[in-house]
Amino acid sequence: MSGPAQEDTDFKISFFAPGIQWDSHRPFDYGIGVQYRFERLKFDDGESASNNRAWLNLHGGYTFRQVQTVKPFLALRLSAALSKTNPPGQLASNDDVKTLAKYLEGDREVSLQLGVRF
Repeated sequence: MSGPAQEDTDFKISFFAPGIQWDSHRPFDYGIGVQYRFERLKFDDGESASNNRAWLNLHGGYTFRQVQTVKPFLALRLSAALSKTNPPGQLASNDDVKTLAKYLEGDREVSLQLGVRF
């Protein structure tokens, strides 16, 4: 026995985030910053929701200075939202798009970065 067919819905999350960051590169790379993200969640059916909140960013890494022209680097970056917008409890079938968007919003990010500095 099965329930009613569920239709898959795709969505895209995007954000614009102005902020400020302090960095140091001696002897290791490290930094701390804060940004204010203007986030938007857009569903395939055209509905969308937005949220604005502050995020804290931390990073640490190493720049290989043995190379003269370009300097390869490796870094670990951690980011976390300073306020959590996810509502408590479970999502109900009659909740609106804005409530669904709050359940889908991320509240932390981890990235490993590899690149070159000029």
